[in-house]
Amino acid sequence: MNSGDISEDSDDTEDFKDNSEEMAYSLFDDFKSTDATEVYEHMEKKFNFKYNLLGNTTLHRIVLIKYLQDKKDNNENVLEYYNKLKKDPNIVLNNFEEYIKSPVNNQKLIWGFMESSDSEAEDSILSNYIHNYKHI
Repeated sequence: MNSGDISEDSDDTEDFKDNSEEMAYSLFDDFKSTDATEVYEHMEKKFNFKYNLLGNTTLHRIVLIKYLQDKKDNNENVLEYYNKLKKDPNIVLNNFEEYIKSPVNNQKLIWGFMESSDSEAEDSILSNYIHNYKHI
């Protein structure tokens, strides 16, 4: 992509840059990787983390990560808060809007995973909705 592809009045030019070297960080410890899936697998194995604890949509995952990242940023015991959420997801679900309004730290953990999961599912989604769809 050349610089002419993005209008000069766009505030989102950073969004178009390659972020493959951006790091995703574990919510529970110091583990990090450029591969968000690797971070999710680490958190699942070591802390029994389930990214779909609050629901199966992307927004549910964003809200969960935002909530836990806020706890981490405030030097609180993230695992303790996660375990409370497992017992009562309404702690966050009742305040859902609060966690989707403001900026989210740890962007790679959200978008890096979504990019890989979306691309893996793309063919099956398209084949369900487009008659005779065939990936070329």
